[in-house]
Parts: sequence; C-alpha cells; structure tokens
Amino acid sequence: MQIGTLREFVVLALRLDYTAAARELHMSVSSLSRHISALETEMGFQLFNRNPVSLTAAGSMAFDRIARILDELDAVVEEGRALVAKASHNLRLYALPSNSAQIAIVYEAAAALHEKYPDFTLGVCGDDRYMETEEALIEGKADIGVLFRSFNDEGGRLDRVPIGEFPICAWVRKDNPAANLESATFADLASCVVPVSTNSQSRAATDSMLDAFRQNGVEVKTRLRDMENRFALYFSLGPDEVLFDFADDDEPARINKNLVKVAMVGDASLSPVYLAFSRGNSNPLIAEYLEVCQSLSAQKATTPTK
Repeated sequence: MQIGTLREFVVLALRLDYTAAARELHMSVSSLSRHISALETEMGFQLFNRNPVSLTAAGSMAFDRIARILDELDAVVEEGRALVAKASHNLRLYALPSNSAQIAIVYEAAAALHEKYPDFTLGVCGDDRYMETEEALIEGKADIGVLFRSFNDEGGRLDRVPIGEFPICAWVRKDNPAANLESATFADLASCVVPVSTNSQSRAATDSMLDAFRQNGVEVKTRLRDMENRFALYFSLGPDEVLFDFADDDEPARINKNLVKVAMVGDASLSPVYLAFSRGNSNPLIAEYLEVCQSLSAQKATTPTK
C-alpha cells in the first residue's frame, strides 16, 4: 500500500470531487480514479459512492484513521530530521537533478563546508512529485530549495538569495519547424506547446518559462502531461512541443537523440536562480552555506571562459 496513494485518498475524501482533487494533487483525473480503484481493491471494500461522490461508511472510518496515521508519520519524519540536523552538520536540499552550472555551485559549496566540517552532509531530495519547493521548505522537509521563479508564498514565511543568472536554451524534436532555427526568441516559439508536468517539482521549472513568455508579451499554449519526472517529458516530447533548460546542460540530447537544441536570444535569455529557505528554520548552517554559494557564483561570473 503506497503512502502516496493514501495521501490521494485523503485529498479526495476532503474535496469529494475528482476534478478538484486531481488539480490539487497535480495529476490527471483518470490517474486519480485508477489509483483509488486499486486502493479499494487492495483494502477489500468500497471507499466512495459514485454520482455523487461521497464517502461510504467504511470510507469515512478509513479516512479518519488514515488521516491521523499520515499526520503522525509526517511528525515522525520531521522530528527525526530535526534531531539529525541538531546532532551533526547537516543540510537538506530540495532540487531537481541537473548537470548545469547552477547545481554545480550547490555541490561545490557543500564540498567547501565539508572541508571545514568533516561530518558535514548534504541530503538532496528531488523525487517528490506532489510537493512544490516552497511547501517542502515551509513544512520542514528541506532546509534550502532551488527556485527558478518568484515565490509562491503568500504568508511571507520564506526568503531567498540570488546565486546568478544562467543562459537557457529550447529543446524541440527534429520534426518541429523550430528545429531549423539557429537561435530563437520567445516570440519565435509562440506556436509551440509547452508541456506542463503533473510532477509539482518538475513544474517549478516550467512555470518560470511560462512567466518568461508572458514577460515578453507572448501567451503560449500548454498541455498537461502525467509524468513521474522531467526526464520522462524529454523522452516523450511531441512534435509541436518545446521544453527549456539551462544551456550548459545537454542531458536532454542524451535522453532522446531526436531532440535539437536551440539557443535563446534577446530578453529573458537568462534565467535567474535562487536559493530559498524558511525564515523559521533555525539550522545555523543555512546562512553560511548561502554565503559560500554566493561567493562561488561571484567567482564564476568574473572568471573568463577558456
């Protein structure tokens, strides 16, 4: 029985609306329905009445107990991580896997702290498809998160520091007309569709590119894709779709040989990268780690490219 499926059940039990629950969970209605049906089969009883959606008596009992169990499990995880952080020099980073320079800075800063504190460890979380970076920071599941866009934090509980601006590029299939362009502006790619992943963390990078389109006066079409991670999007990119990444990361071409890299030029050809953290996080290493990251970023910005 998957914890993720139990969380989906709790959200649906609260919303009693498949469309609203799927939107909150950043997944398709069909996937949610399939998961709930599989859960009912595994548990051996019906959780919901259909048309209209309502909890059965057994479903109501299950909701009360499962919600409490998940709350307790979350508390155990949070308290355990807090104990580890207090006992050692430990930081938890929330970031997408990447080979780009902005992630290199994150690891170089960790190496610098490891020289100072031999027991220093940097735990990296990048596989939680249901949780956005801001949520992970606010809930204490990470100390620092990599952000590519403005905050999604209405309560003012987060802060951030910039670590630089990095060139971006577009990736399209060879049969996409944009593949013939040596370079492109956002206006040149207005006819393309941007696939939006149901993976909350992967969507953070996509949101920053949608913001860039709008800042350049271009409204672009989007297409929701139910994918486990960003790499799956590259592997299955459609002939009319475009994805963006940092220009120094050629991972997409290694994933899918049918992809072509197009350089971005003009306004918004650089994407800002931030390190965000919760104002309420008491981990003393956060400030020192951020200072090292900013110092490394400044050094790279002033070092001539060979």
